[in-house]
Amino acid sequence: MLVVRLPASSEAVEPPQAPEAAPKRLNGRRTFSRSSTVGSEACKALSPPPVLERSKLAYEVPTPSALPSYARESDDSERDLGLLYKSLWEARRIAVVCGAGVSVSPPANIPDFRSATGLFARLKERFPNAGLTSGKDLFDARLFQSETSTALFYAMMAEFKDMADAAQPTLFHHWLKRLDMDGRLQRVYTQNIDGLEAKAGLTLGVGSPEALASRTKRKRAGRAWQRSQSDSAALPTAHEAPYPQPQPLFPRAIPLHGGLSTLSCMLCAHTQSLDTERDAGAREALDTLRRGDPVWCARCETADELRTSAGLRSRGIGRMKLNVVLYHGENDTAEHVGACVERDLLGLHDPHEPEVCPIERAMPTLPVVAEGQDDVGDLSMSSGDVQADDALASAFEEEKPVLCTPVVDKPRRRRPMPPDLLIVAGTSLKVPGTKRIVREFSKACHARDAGKKQAPVRVVYMNYDFPSAASEWAGVFDLWIQGDVQRAALGLCAPWPHRPHADPAMEAFVAQHSWQALSVPRPPPASTLRLVSRKLSTAPRRAGKPRAPARRTPPLGPAPGLPYSIMFAVRSMFRAGSRAAVPFRTFATSSSRLANTLLFVEHKKGAINPATLSALTAAQKLGGEIHALVAGSPSEAKSVAEAAAKVSGITKVLVSSSDAFSAQLAEPIAPLIQSLVDSQSYTHVVAGHTAVGRDVMPRAAVLLDSAQVSDIISVEGEDTFVRPIYAGNALATVKSSDKVKVITVRGTAFDAASAEGGSASTEDVDAGEAPTPTKFVEEKVSESSRPDLATASRVVSGGRALKSAEGFAKYIEPLADKLNAAVGASRAAVDAGYADNALQVGQTGKIVAPELYMAIGISGAIQHLAGMKDSKTIVAINKDPEAPIFQVADLGLVADLYEAVPEMTEKL
Repeated sequence: MLVVRLPASSEAVEPPQAPEAAPKRLNGRRTFSRSSTVGSEACKALSPPPVLERSKLAYEVPTPSALPSYARESDDSERDLGLLYKSLWEARRIAVVCGAGVSVSPPANIPDFRSATGLFARLKERFPNAGLTSGKDLFDARLFQSETSTALFYAMMAEFKDMADAAQPTLFHHWLKRLDMDGRLQRVYTQNIDGLEAKAGLTLGVGSPEALASRTKRKRAGRAWQRSQSDSAALPTAHEAPYPQPQPLFPRAIPLHGGLSTLSCMLCAHTQSLDTERDAGAREALDTLRRGDPVWCARCETADELRTSAGLRSRGIGRMKLNVVLYHGENDTAEHVGACVERDLLGLHDPHEPEVCPIERAMPTLPVVAEGQDDVGDLSMSSGDVQADDALASAFEEEKPVLCTPVVDKPRRRRPMPPDLLIVAGTSLKVPGTKRIVREFSKACHARDAGKKQAPVRVVYMNYDFPSAASEWAGVFDLWIQGDVQRAALGLCAPWPHRPHADPAMEAFVAQHSWQALSVPRPPPASTLRLVSRKLSTAPRRAGKPRAPARRTPPLGPAPGLPYSIMFAVRSMFRAGSRAAVPFRTFATSSSRLANTLLFVEHKKGAINPATLSALTAAQKLGGEIHALVAGSPSEAKSVAEAAAKVSGITKVLVSSSDAFSAQLAEPIAPLIQSLVDSQSYTHVVAGHTAVGRDVMPRAAVLLDSAQVSDIISVEGEDTFVRPIYAGNALATVKSSDKVKVITVRGTAFDAASAEGGSASTEDVDAGEAPTPTKFVEEKVSESSRPDLATASRVVSGGRALKSAEGFAKYIEPLADKLNAAVGASRAAVDAGYADNALQVGQTGKIVAPELYMAIGISGAIQHLAGMKDSKTIVAINKDPEAPIFQVADLGLVADLYEAVPEMTEKL
């Protein structure tokens, strides 16, 4: 990955503010110019609260972050940016993922969240007595459990709504609109909730996948209308619809985290607009939120009055909530967003077109000079595009009516076009869902260049800082532009020929600027460029009439490197009344294209083992969907599957119930894993590094002909992992070349995934009848009221210095009870019979990482240190000052344990 740094500049790049444009008629409708100032005088009078105002310090260039190990700083900015210019010129399907960094600059001035001057830090300063560990607590769905935090959330979101209403789009938003006008913007996935994409002229929302089902009916109705018209019929006027128009499946901009435009009832799901310009009820609701009071659902109130008057029982009145996605909360639009991402990755076309262009979107027309010509000619992609270009250009002329484009009798079938350029801007990539979208789009973009020695720039990251945990982004980005996002957008949009912007002030501003912070020459003038298959070329061309460039054909067969199997095939279709076959391209996808990882869910007595939740966190770093396998007895499998479906990060739960799985023995479970991997084409099988995981995964690896990777503590890539060796004294980076990676994960090395917030589907799986020579007889477990050793936050361990089991009971157990801690033991104490084998801590026992670990009478053998060295705080008590345990201890006490421990217990 190349890195290009933009030098710091004290000037803020801010587009000019144009006065509100007068309304004009467009296609028979009264509308406003797309770049007019959005907001009434009442909204302009709203001044943003001081707590939410962006500090001047936030505009200073942050300290450049260290480059990832796989990145290198550009030694030739002109050359590398020239590659970016070339890729931008050639791109026909540009996908954009943006975050808060695109809205922090003037004239938006929307605060970001995670920076030192961001919203989280300021909220904590503003409410010091609210008990907030971070401002992030006010974006957690659990805040509704407290009336105080709920009132703070309402007031804070009302202030944020005021700021969003007063904000105006930045240069980056105008650049997105320019790409959309050129017909090259595939989709914008935004993490912002301010709605500035809509103010810039992009359609904003999540769409409705249900429209897919009705699209075929609309097509049939439109074609029936065409057949009913005679050939000599006059063309429809601007006030008449030529035939039933298909509605957009998905808008151009998709909000990943919701928005501030609507309220929805938490009881009946009724929605209410928050358009304060046109709706008096919206202004009243916003005033209620500003006071910290809840807004009650009007529909529920009406229904409750009717039920009460009829003598029926009241069902209550629901609260209205802002449609903003919170941490640990449900995302009601997740299914719609997932459907849109899937269609974009496959390259399926959308009937969403500009209002003035009822047929397909017009592609950009680039200037072309043929040999022997003096002037720049206009080379259109096809004759149909000329009509579309004329319609689109006439839409922005002053007071000129626009006639609908004539209906095409035989619309051209458009082949799938996956994205060819991904731009990620202004986001720290902390949210798992956004990270997955970026990875999948990066795979789709890079799949276009599989097998090429010199690939163009396909994925660009624009931000001041690179995402944390940079190792997981190896191979994802091709170019990192480090600097201000607005300056980067200005530099990208200034040199290129484009359709005139609706705002003359914005057009003049862009025309006067180049890439301000970087002395990079513009690309060669348009008169020296020639378009061949939409690629730059300076090769001579024979004089004569320009011909349309040849269309690029997708390869036959599965494209290597694609994120899921897409098989292109050439088929034939005979139309009625036609003698010849009309070839067209279609595609088929496997049903498991997104199913990459199979997670084995370990459970006991109906509860999921915490080690499984840690393994899920590791599995999320691999990318792709995660399917969970629940294998258990018929009495437990259903309840465990319901709990697994609620875990955040799991997309599907596979349930297999059989009495053979009641004890979770490896012999029946390993063949089940093999059959699922063979049928669903999983690339990874993940489980916790527990006694059950260490029993099941090696057998499954043998059946899958794979080498198991055990006890990993870090994920460096889809095939690269880090695991400890030599009793934890060294770390090995292991790269697996197996088709299926079988992995066990150390639970203490990864944070546990949230057990709430998910909404996975469930599917029953045939258990089969794998013969097994092993039969479960009974399990003897010592009952204890103390916390479980593997998951306890405090652990008190004793060694052989206690001399007897009575010593454990007299010195270790009372101290553990006072601290509400679990009891552990070294291997020497277990072998001597002082403690039970289940209490052993070490390489051959349990590996723990509590907040507090007390080692009493333990010398610190290397095997014991391997099982507890990741503890947050280690306290050691030993009378030998040279004991190895003091080398890893945070606090050490050289004393006789028979005197120090009773005194410590008495003082607690």
